[in-house]
Amino acid sequence: MQECIEYAVSRTRDDDRFKLVEKTNGGLASARNFGFRHSKGDYITFVDQDDILHPQWLELAVKTMETASADVCECKVLRPSFKAVFKAKSYPFYEPTEVLNTANLLKGADILKWYLAQKMNITVWSHVYRRQIIEGHPLPECVWGSDDLAYNIVNANRIKSLVKICQPLYFWRRNPKATTGRVPCAYMEGVVQAIEYVKSYYRAHTLSEEMEQSLKLYLSCTFTDVMRDVLQVKRNDAECVGLVGLAKKTNFLLDGGVIDDVDAEDKCWMQKLMDGNFQMATSLAKTVFAKRERRRKVMQVKRFVKRIVGRK
Repeated sequence: MQECIEYAVSRTRDDDRFKLVEKTNGGLASARNFGFRHSKGDYITFVDQDDILHPQWLELAVKTMETASADVCECKVLRPSFKAVFKAKSYPFYEPTEVLNTANLLKGADILKWYLAQKMNITVWSHVYRRQIIEGHPLPECVWGSDDLAYNIVNANRIKSLVKICQPLYFWRRNPKATTGRVPCAYMEGVVQAIEYVKSYYRAHTLSEEMEQSLKLYLSCTFTDVMRDVLQVKRNDAECVGLVGLAKKTNFLLDGGVIDDVDAEDKCWMQKLMDGNFQMATSLAKTVFAKRERRRKVMQVKRFVKRIVGRK
């Protein structure tokens, strides 16, 4: 830790663009809110420690927001290998007019629709916000590791407009040594907290029946996706009991959605989990996880080939 502090001090000491602050560990949302309180800019963004930014990301985000008079900007995110570095030849620089002409400006209910349809990332680090957006509504600090979900799904109903940039400008690298499965119960508890936070907000803000069903489906699938990841690592007896309890609680919060709304291959292991058959649930969840990982890798290869062919 001391090494990291010394490195940060050496890189920022003579550069007045940076302000280095230090705080005790209180989680991601706490750190982000702390950083915001020490900031002065009109535009705010967040970057996770393992990720890579396209050199034009902030420039294009601000230009697009100013042109569209948007409250928030979100860009396309790619997931390269953890060891990957940014290469200009692979991801060329963009003309601002090209970005502006292809961007999607969303207003009103369409913002939430796009989140729920997964046309945009829910992560706060793939967004740039006008200062007053966060100033009026800081990130919920009670949600451990799931502040992104809680914040942006609720924020979708607060903001007037959001502009979506279609070009890949943020590169999310997931450290294989820091996977979701290595922080099981705490992370799952955070997801449930986020679901409770979202449900509580929208109980006081009326949604159409169609949107309410879409929200329920989105939250059910989000919980299931994270639980599937968590079950890839062996758990002790106390963790098993805790995870079963979280699954039952979430299913109740979502009016049975965790069982009713997810697809058939997930429904099977999730039902076993809620029945308390943890061993069978884990085995089935691992099979589903392996299948989806294979499909994801095939899609990555197809996208890579398409980019190569497109450049020739």
